[in-house]
Amino acid sequence: MSVVRVNQIQDTSTNVAANISGGVVTFTNTPLGITPPAIVKLVTLNLSNAADATISSTYINSTYDTYKFIYDFLPTLDSAELYTRAIVGGSEDTGNNYGFETLPLDGGSTRQNDSTNVMAVHNKYQIGNGAGEGISGEFTLFNVNSTTRAACISGHSTAFTSTPVPSQNVFGGSYKSDQRAKVLNGLRLFMETSSDVSNIASGFITVYGVVK
Repeated sequence: MSVVRVNQIQDTSTNVAANISGGVVTFTNTPLGITPPAIVKLVTLNLSNAADATISSTYINSTYDTYKFIYDFLPTLDSAELYTRAIVGGSEDTGNNYGFETLPLDGGSTRQNDSTNVMAVHNKYQIGNGAGEGISGEFTLFNVNSTTRAACISGHSTAFTSTPVPSQNVFGGSYKSDQRAKVLNGLRLFMETSSDVSNIASGFITVYGVVK
């Protein structure tokens, strides 16, 4: 059997088409006829007794205008809430610059605030910290780099309490329209009870960039 060993492939004009190292081929350009994926996995953060889940500008930046997130969190404290805030210019925006709505699918009333300091609330009913409890969900972040359309979030979640009935939620939130010039370069997800800050005992969040 014949074996060809090379570490680089060039055309006749010495333009590099691909490099080969450790059995891995890296193409200089996307090969013709191959469509790049529409959704690109950027990172999974695995959490253990974490103060929050912060997605930095390493992942949320000018590369994509739309991002998707999938998460599963268990709070350290019982009766917790899950919130999201924007990071702009490397700093968390804690001003009353947002509005949100959270609708439980059991027919309960909508939880909402039109002028508040969090971009999204992921649950209507409080989240338990026992075995099998916590919250799982997904959401999409839009208009990350726009200065004419406010950054906004749309998603849904399943939260569990000690009842032990699950609660399905649809939630959304946004910067107010007069905050539309703010360009996001991060998100912070964090949990609190009515009287204390709750760490995230365990869980993960995976971030994807969406190609236009």
